Amino acid sequence: MNKICACLIRLKILGNDCHERQGESRGFGALIAVLSITLGVSAVSFSVLGASVSFADSIDHHESQIQTQLYQKACDDSAALIKAKDIFAFGTVEFPEFGCSSTI
Repeated sequence: MNKICACLIRLKILGNDCHERQGESRGFGALIAVLSITLGVSAVSFSVLGASVSFADSIDHHESQIQTQLYQKACDDSAALIKAKDIFAFGTVEFPEFGCSSTI
């Protein structure tokens, strides 16, 4: 930029205010750089936030599936235990702690 200013001063196109304009230009460039960096960091932050929310949701869904399978197994085992204890038990037995019912 200094070479351009020196050339323009020699050609008498630009007066002595060349250095002032150069400072203004640097300030504008710095502002654009800071805004670009800020927007870039914000975009990466939101991207990472979205990925972490998606990951947490998938983990929660997986845990829910495991819990449902365990409740179903506990329900079946409890029904088998009731049938083994009382051979005359017939009908439907509800297990509210497991959220199920079983026909014996």
